[in-house]
Amino acid sequence: MSSTRSSYRLASAVMTATFGKQIDGRSRSQMILAYHEIVPGVESYRYAVACSVLNEHLALITKLATENRTPAPASRVTFDDGHLSNYRFAAPLLEKHGIRGTFFVIGSNISNKPNYMTWEELRQLVFRGHEVQSHGWSHVPLNQCSENQLKEELVRSKKTLEDKLGISVESLSAAHGRWNDHVLEACAKAGYKQVFHSDPWAKPCERAGIRLAGRLIVDRKMDANKLRRLLEQEWSAMFLLGLRRHLKDGLKNTLGDPLYHKLWCQMSGWTGPVEVPGDEDTSPQQGS
Repeated sequence: MSSTRSSYRLASAVMTATFGKQIDGRSRSQMILAYHEIVPGVESYRYAVACSVLNEHLALITKLATENRTPAPASRVTFDDGHLSNYRFAAPLLEKHGIRGTFFVIGSNISNKPNYMTWEELRQLVFRGHEVQSHGWSHVPLNQCSENQLKEELVRSKKTLEDKLGISVESLSAAHGRWNDHVLEACAKAGYKQVFHSDPWAKPCERAGIRLAGRLIVDRKMDANKLRRLLEQEWSAMFLLGLRRHLKDGLKNTLGDPLYHKLWCQMSGWTGPVEVPGDEDTSPQQGS
């Protein structure tokens, strides 16, 4: 235990000296994971995580929760966009490990675009004990919206989800992780209580009447060992995570959001949502 604390203090000191950031001291049960598409095999898209990898991650989360004698809360394992693969592949794996997930969905895509969930599938997720919350109406960066656009992204998505699913929507995953104080004020006015972004280093806080929290975006190269090192806050893993975030922020500030997003699409392999095979092709074997 003393060795862990010493490593933690060393990582915090190095991060503060190098980047001006500190590890916020959250426990490993508080780190929030964000997934996107879950696929049976291997895809070129960086954020398409294989079922077998998700299965290993969930087994690890359950193991650590058991060791710490703490439950694995729904807010800890999240999924963005509302991709059909979340229903077909992620939900059964979550239930296999006794974990309830939170699904942040893009309102305009539901029952409207191929490879995204339908309203009936979202109702099934809610019925099975999972949470469904908002990822905005059309997935545009909120910090670039006009007043009318911002209202539609926040209010329309919230009201539609509540009306269609009979649930309370109080949490938002900010599209592309973009937000500012004006966005948070608009979220509070629209009735949201919590906003999630994509900076895993940011300390959870309350700002403009909103609980603000960062998440760790999981990509296809993160195996269970890498995830364990992050969940246990090994200083070398945390340092590399901070370094990548620091470089990403610097590039984003240099290029600006529009150009950075184009570069991100090229580097991540994003060409559109991964096609989900039909029911006859989806057996429990993926991730077993």
